[in-house]
Amino acid sequence: MEFYSIDTGKTGAIVHFKNSEPIAAYAIPYISQKFINVRTFANLKNIPIYIEDIHAFPGQSSKTTAIQFTGYGGIVAAAFFVSDKVELIHFSSWMAFARKQLYYEPRSKFSKDDSRALASKLWPGFCDIMITGRKKKLPDGIADALCLGACVIHRNKDPKRV
Repeated sequence: MEFYSIDTGKTGAIVHFKNSEPIAAYAIPYISQKFINVRTFANLKNIPIYIEDIHAFPGQSSKTTAIQFTGYGGIVAAAFFVSDKVELIHFSSWMAFARKQLYYEPRSKFSKDDSRALASKLWPGFCDIMITGRKKKLPDGIADALCLGACVIHRNKDPKRV
């Protein structure tokens, strides 16, 4: 199965999966730049694209919400432009799957460190290659896109479970 998973956050990323393994990851331009470069999507062709569906959070400022949804809208529009197989997956769906993979009991808070831990558990070699920066850790967007991809793989193996 070949597909792309996209984390739409401020430090978002696109991860390309082939045969249920990640083969490439691309950083998305910061949403605060208020534009999405359509060339980022040029090589996606007509392959399924799974995008993290987002919403505004309580107490979030109107400026932050506007910036967030401007970028999100650009990502979704560009994805539909290049593929007719686009699906939005609510963040709570892939986080529930990730919690089950990491813990025996669900925790109330799922952190970026948790998504890094799950991504490293599932694909240690790929994650080692993707570690960057002074802090020597997997970027948040790539970790989240990998977790989203893991949820998609699991769901496609057994659609009733997720």
